[in-house]
Amino acid sequence: MKQIPIQLFEAYGKPSRSTCYLIKIVDRDGVAHGFACLDSIVRFDDGEHNLTYYPDQELLPQNISQTAEMDVDNTQLKGWFGGAVEQLVVAGRFRNAKVTIYRVMYTRPDFGAEIVAYGRVGEIEYGTRAGGTRKVEYRSLKQQLKQHLNPL
Repeated sequence: MKQIPIQLFEAYGKPSRSTCYLIKIVDRDGVAHGFACLDSIVRFDDGEHNLTYYPDQELLPQNISQTAEMDVDNTQLKGWFGGAVEQLVVAGRFRNAKVTIYRVMYTRPDFGAEIVAYGRVGEIEYGTRAGGTRKVEYRSLKQQLKQHLNPL
C-alpha cells in the first residue's frame, strides 16, 4: 500500500498544488545525485540523503505505469545532465545504480514526499552533441524479478 504524508495528500486536493518530480540516483560508490524537473533549486531530505536538486541537472519520468499485478513497471527518464555527471556515466558508476522517484511539493518539501517508484538504472543513452537530451532507463524491482539470468 502506498503511503503519502498527510500534509502532502491534503495539498494534492488543492487546485494550485505546486508539485514536481525529484529523482535520486545513488551510484555504485554510494554517492547520491539529485535530478529535478523544475527551473529552481529544491532542497529535500528523504531521511537517507539531504540533497540539493539543481535545475541544470534535469530528468523527468515519461509515462509512468504501475499495476498491482506482477506486470513490469518501467519508464524512461529524459532530460539533461552536465559534463560532471556524464563523466560518472562513462566511468560506469551509474551502472545498476539505485533510483528513487519522488513527487514533492516544491514550495513545501518539508511536507514530505510520495515515493512514486524505486528501482535500478538500466541503459543510459546520450548523444555527443552538447545540450542533447539524455535518456536513463528506469528498471523497476518487478522487472528485475522477471529478468532471466543465464547461469555462469
